[in-house]
Amino acid sequence: MNFIKSTFIIAAAMSAASAYAQVDRTFAFVDKDGKEIENGSTVIANQVHTIKEGSYSYEEIPSGVYVKNLTTDEWGVGVTVTLNKLDNGAAQCCFPSACLPNWGEVVGGTVKTDAGIMKADETKSLQTEWFPEKDGEAEATVKINVYKVTTNKIGLPVYKELNVNGPSITIHFIKSANGISSVNTSTTAKAIAYYTADGKRISAPQKGLNIVKMSDGRTVKMVK
Repeated sequence: MNFIKSTFIIAAAMSAASAYAQVDRTFAFVDKDGKEIENGSTVIANQVHTIKEGSYSYEEIPSGVYVKNLTTDEWGVGVTVTLNKLDNGAAQCCFPSACLPNWGEVVGGTVKTDAGIMKADETKSLQTEWFPEKDGEAEATVKINVYKVTTNKIGLPVYKELNVNGPSITIHFIKSANGISSVNTSTTAKAIAYYTADGKRISAPQKGLNIVKMSDGRTVKMVK
């Protein structure tokens, strides 16, 4: 593998905001350094890897995102993934273990992965990638599903999905000369400032989670 680069309205709004804030804390999205990625974030993935298999090669852009069990107990986990955008190529999600067949080929497709077990404090790669054929963008929204795990009479795991509000993020994949483009707009925006996760300004993106201020006024998160 070779790596390249009214009162009612107010009350309703308050209620909705409160419900949104009550995110289940069994699992969280984290970067490769274990820093938590906030619920509702958009993560920019733009690191292009060239994969060589014999005489055949292809490009892959990994999400750079992981899932961590925040508890001291074993739980079942899976994700619901929605493909929002696909300029070319195909996307893939294999979390926690089995890949979803044909999910990442049609925009609008929403699928749940099969559940798997994660042990206490375990961290596992989200295993979600875009395989671009040329410059462009792809985007997927990923939401964590939580399961209670029991065993049947012959000792096999049985998963019961819990009705909890698991965290959700959007992963925006970019393949371009500079790795930065606008999200949900038709024009190109440039990065004008970079910050660490704790707000310290830096001259260039560093490994892990970066906060990027764009020329159009937006702030996005990028995992390097």
